[in-house]
Amino acid sequence: MAQDYDVLICYDINSKHDAVHTAVKNCMLAKGYADRLTYPPTGKVTYLPNTTLWKQKREVDVAKTDLEDCLTEFNKKNSTNHFIERFIALEFTSIWQSLLGQPHTSISKSPDKY
Repeated sequence: MAQDYDVLICYDINSKHDAVHTAVKNCMLAKGYADRLTYPPTGKVTYLPNTTLWKQKREVDVAKTDLEDCLTEFNKKNSTNHFIERFIALEFTSIWQSLLGQPHTSISKSPDKY
């Protein structure tokens, strides 16, 4: 049986339309992924780059499947054929450095065509 670790994922999807990225990210957030980390000793929040997410107790191969499922769901709903261009999932440890960044803004604009 595989061991569940905290996982950090980074990905790129072959679309320039914010609505595609927003829909996929929102799907991943609904699956329990997060776009920010809280550093326990200080309580300070670090906002991750737009297509970087993390989740506690998840296997790296399951994280990839979660992303693929979210993109497949989007493609079926919108009759599109977007694909993942780049992807990496890493076991995430408690040792890290960051720039705190600013909270992400929600992009609700939907283009006519994806």
